[in-house]
Amino acid sequence: MDSFEENIVGELICGNHKAFEKVFYIYFKKLYVFAKEYVIDSETARELIQETFVKLWEVKGQLRPDTNISAYLFTMVRNSSINYLKQAITKQQYADYSMFKYQQYFLNYCALIDETSEKLMYKELEEKIHEIINNLPPKCKTIFELSRFQDLKHKEIAQQLNISVKTVENHIAEALKRIHIQLADYLV
Repeated sequence: MDSFEENIVGELICGNHKAFEKVFYIYFKKLYVFAKEYVIDSETARELIQETFVKLWEVKGQLRPDTNISAYLFTMVRNSSINYLKQAITKQQYADYSMFKYQQYFLNYCALIDETSEKLMYKELEEKIHEIINNLPPKCKTIFELSRFQDLKHKEIAQQLNISVKTVENHIAEALKRIHIQLADYLV
């Protein structure tokens, strides 16, 4: 460290405004170019440098006489630039996430209000139910259809098929169980 830096740091420690101005004029442009390389935006670089000099003035009394003022200032700008970039990345990630969520919500909203998709889903569900019913064992299928499509009571079905009411109940329970299992994905 040369005697100029020692003198200027000593004067800064004492609160000499002229020494502060000298440091400002000597380093502002160098620090600005350094910061702009990283933060890209000119205005942001200026703000970071201004904040650096404000901090320098605030901590001037804590400097050691052998402080390398150049290294000290560049380190402060480097750290400020890192903090700025971290915040910018976080803001951008949040903005990207928010835009992604907005798009998801908008598409879901459109799907929910779209009668065409609702009709398609209803048709698909109806076809699936008929497929499941058609794949039931013959007696189970007959009993279920008499109960659900012809609105016959269990006792009426039992009389018509000459079986017990309990058998009718068991077949209907079995049919409902199979339908429920095979429609699990639709019942979420």
